[in-house]
Amino acid sequence: MVDFSRAFDTVPRLLLLQKLKHYGVASYIVSWLATFHTDRTQAVVTHAGTSIKLAITRSIVQGSGIGPISFVAYVGDLRSFSDETSLVKFADYLTLVTPAAATVSVEAEFASVQSWARDNKLQINLAKTKEIVITRCGRRGFMQPPLIPGVAHENLVKLLDVTFNNHLSFADYVRKLQTVALQRLYLLQLLKRQGLDSTCLDVVFKAIVLSTMVYAMPACSGYLTESDVNSLKAVINKAFKLGYLSSIPDLRSLISRVDRQLFNKLNTNPQHCLSPVLPPERNLETRSTLRARGHRFSLPQCKSKLFKDAYLYRVLFLYF
Repeated sequence: MVDFSRAFDTVPRLLLLQKLKHYGVASYIVSWLATFHTDRTQAVVTHAGTSIKLAITRSIVQGSGIGPISFVAYVGDLRSFSDETSLVKFADYLTLVTPAAATVSVEAEFASVQSWARDNKLQINLAKTKEIVITRCGRRGFMQPPLIPGVAHENLVKLLDVTFNNHLSFADYVRKLQTVALQRLYLLQLLKRQGLDSTCLDVVFKAIVLSTMVYAMPACSGYLTESDVNSLKAVINKAFKLGYLSSIPDLRSLISRVDRQLFNKLNTNPQHCLSPVLPPERNLETRSTLRARGHRFSLPQCKSKLFKDAYLYRVLFLYF
């Protein structure tokens, strides 16, 4: 998991505009972006007055509507060294995924990312860059690969606010969800004391508690133990007893609904960000002689439980 130091604030604007031209973006849009980024200044305001205004020569104006997509375009030409390795990019989050049997080592892949960062005037923060080795629990004879110099090796990491360990256990994430949910129950208690009726409390609970629980469920629900699920159910039951819910929702049904909603987007939108990791489409020439299927993708070969429990492969078999 690669961390760029102040990624949004250090993008060279001229290089960004050059990349947009290279991508074939219309010249009037490039000119509009150039105007948007030009002649911007910054100053510090205190009770004693305002400092001298200084020109802003870098950044994509963090907080602007065009900022995130500008950064996505800027890192668009960052590629993995080999086809065996995946580079997963989400805004300024960069995750390098290298299989154990890859012919190109993770050290070489990371060195390639570092080289790209130098050429593109971005700095990698090694202190916040983490490495985790995913392996099956209880595997015998496993030897850790050589560590990347300067990069901390962790057995528990957080990615996009989701915590998991080197065996793909999400128990720590569930405990965090439980803690946050109980804190928000206290907020609901205060709202109830202020006279908020049961209907509104139900809406607020679903907005600030239930939505948090199901936020990353497509990614982790296949790895949750029964104990993990029961911990979350306990919070829901408590909310119902305290009068913050009109009825007790079935957590497993909620998870299935979220899984299905995401899969429907994948099945209908070829431009979805998860499309590159989908398996090839099936041959539909004889479709008229076959029963209707839930999707057009072929079924991959699953060789381990960790593989079978992953979201994409779980739903591909479920909705086939």
